[in-house]
Amino acid sequence: MMPAPHGNSTRPAQQPYRMTYVKQVEGVGTRLTLLWFLQRDPRENWRDHFADLDTGVAASGLGSVRFVAPFIPTVPETDRYVDELR
Repeated sequence: MMPAPHGNSTRPAQQPYRMTYVKQVEGVGTRLTLLWFLQRDPRENWRDHFADLDTGVAASGLGSVRFVAPFIPTVPETDRYVDELR
């Protein structure tokens, strides 16, 4: 079972009313962004549920995965995780 009680998907859309200097969005109709909201630290189950998503998508022939990464929030006004950034 996937450890994500909630997920969100979005697709880019052309902006019909935009300033002329703003570039149109590329990949409309071909890109999909998935966000998974976990109840636990992603390091606990990243390898089992998310690390191989690109393999499954490629095998299906439906597309390719360009970026998969966990988000670990910081604790404002602390030095928590600083040692992992260096």
